[in-house]
Amino acid sequence: MAGCDIVLHVASPFPSATPKNEDDVIRPAVEGTLRVLKAATATAVKRVVMTSSFAAVGYGYSSTTKPYTEENWTKIDADIFCVY
Repeated sequence: MAGCDIVLHVASPFPSATPKNEDDVIRPAVEGTLRVLKAATATAVKRVVMTSSFAAVGYGYSSTTKPYTEENWTKIDADIFCVY
């Protein structure tokens, strides 16, 4: 990251099937994010932008052609059907 002013952190594990252990997803996500933040700090990056996943809002909404915005939040009470 040396020489960078801004870092975009846009990746995180997203398995196609439910993992046997939630730490199989959570641990690499947390550790990866910490590695990005530590490297950014060590190289004096001015800004780190971290994005979320479509999975955070996309499930629970009906199909639409309307763009999702900051008004769309996770529907924790939605009836979500997943096939694993």
